[in-house]
Amino acid sequence: MTGSLGVQITPWSSSAALVELGRKLGTVVDTVWVQDQMLARNVYALLGALAQAGCGVGTNVTYPIGRNPIEMASAAATISELVPEGREMVVGMGTGGALVNSLFTKDRPVTVVREAMELMRALWAGERVELDRFPVLGGTLNYKPGNEDSGKVKVTVLMPLDWSRPFTLFQLDSSAQAPWAKTTVTAFAFICASSCAVVPQ
Repeated sequence: MTGSLGVQITPWSSSAALVELGRKLGTVVDTVWVQDQMLARNVYALLGALAQAGCGVGTNVTYPIGRNPIEMASAAATISELVPEGREMVVGMGTGGALVNSLFTKDRPVTVVREAMELMRALWAGERVELDRFPVLGGTLNYKPGNEDSGKVKVTVLMPLDWSRPFTLFQLDSSAQAPWAKTTVTAFAFICASSCAVVPQ
């Protein structure tokens, strides 16, 4: 991330009020971060409107638990096209909070987040992505892996659009040391676990 100053807004006010606030903040800060709260204004719709209003934008943080990461990748890439020149779209990703915990089964949530990030990055890079590469994530989506013996077809996904605007995906990773002061991070990963650190990718 190249931005040096950001501010987080909560999606509990009206969308019009939040976009107007974003217009004002966009002249002062590099990134307007929006919380992803399931029962509030939709984070992706707000980010698109804020980007159109002139802001660099980011999710703080979104989650793939109970969501289709192919749609999340498409939403983020679409928003990145609306971000003004010199600004960024940043996707912060974690395992979800209390409401997500109460609504969805979280079997190996850190792995689900990692696989969602790998899938999204591959799609943004224009790669053909075989969904069998993501067994834990696929299991949460009830995807049935294909194999030649069962006669099931392996599913391959490709985003056929040219996503020309760069954006950053990050995750909290519990397995790394925190190199905050020593590292300039352009893309980093975020997965919520017991201890958190930022790791360059």
